Amino acid sequence: MSKTCRRVRGEVEPTVRAAVRAKVKEFQDAGIGGIDLYLACFGPALQGFTEAWPLTRGTARPQPKTKRKGLFEEFDPYSVRPEDALEAARPEVKQWRMEQLATVKRQHHLDALTEWYVLAWDAFRAPRFPADEALKLARVVGLDFDQQVKNWMCEIKSDDVILWDSVTRHRNGKLRHVGEECMLDTLHWAAKTAREQNTGAARSLLEEARLLGDPTLLTGLGAMLNVLPPAVPSSKKKPDLNLTGAANDFQALERLRKLAFAETVPAPMVPEQIPLELADAAEDDDVTIRPWQKRPGVAWCKFAIPIFFLQGAEDFTTPTELARRYLASIKAPRKEFVPLKGGGHFTVFMNSGQFLGVLVKRVRPLALRH
Repeated sequence: MSKTCRRVRGEVEPTVRAAVRAKVKEFQDAGIGGIDLYLACFGPALQGFTEAWPLTRGTARPQPKTKRKGLFEEFDPYSVRPEDALEAARPEVKQWRMEQLATVKRQHHLDALTEWYVLAWDAFRAPRFPADEALKLARVVGLDFDQQVKNWMCEIKSDDVILWDSVTRHRNGKLRHVGEECMLDTLHWAAKTAREQNTGAARSLLEEARLLGDPTLLTGLGAMLNVLPPAVPSSKKKPDLNLTGAANDFQALERLRKLAFAETVPAPMVPEQIPLELADAAEDDDVTIRPWQKRPGVAWCKFAIPIFFLQGAEDFTTPTELARRYLASIKAPRKEFVPLKGGGHFTVFMNSGQFLGVLVKRVRPLALRH
């Protein structure tokens, strides 16, 4: 089909986003949270794009620095790819989550930097996560990650982002003034003051800035308390200092809430967080310093059919170690984990030939027997 017959992606995005809005609450009510909620909404978004296929972009996509192999070997700046569906879904999930996290009665919109920080903790529930996901989240809230986020509230280490707590930001000279411009700065000043002096001093700081009754401050405080870790999980290993700093910020802000905002900011919705201990991991193994956590409320299942996990060997959104552990926890007449070499999170699209080959060789024979 010629390009003139293709619909432009922007024409179908309102329908796609409406489909995501209709599903996000259903997914959350089913126990899906964190980054999994964004990924779950990829399904209805991709379905919307598929129903309107063929599609083309209205504006050209930048030329990638490294050439992709496999399905999209020939670069087309106007092609619509699976990532576009996830990109369309993110803003709707972001809006939904911010409405859930800001629990005060008079909600006010937060500035983009504070939203990014809150959503990062909400999505990943850890101070360390993939840098490319941080970049995508910055785009959702309208920020330039390199200019406005990096080295202001986080740092890059290897291919990961590490979020800073209030004391770390101050130590690095990146904690700006108290005021309405960036509510994260104000909340971090309050947390730092409470940690290093006392809660009364933190209250006085906000009172002097005439922010005690500010509705945006109340919205930000409630959201921060709903995403920061309330405590560091007990472990035999040396605790992650970044996680400890965030937990200290939570405790400082919660004491401040009880002292000055008990009537206006509801108590935080503290989810049960169960630390995932990765067996046989080396002390210097990168995965040991990431507090990936097992989502509570997930029931391990028993299946009557063979179960195959086909996953990109280089999937950093869902670490392969977690997928292996989940597969080991379920019961099935046959279980097999198949890592697809060179594949990432969307390996089904980017390495479609390899994916299909595994289905034909390993899965199809079993299906034909039944």
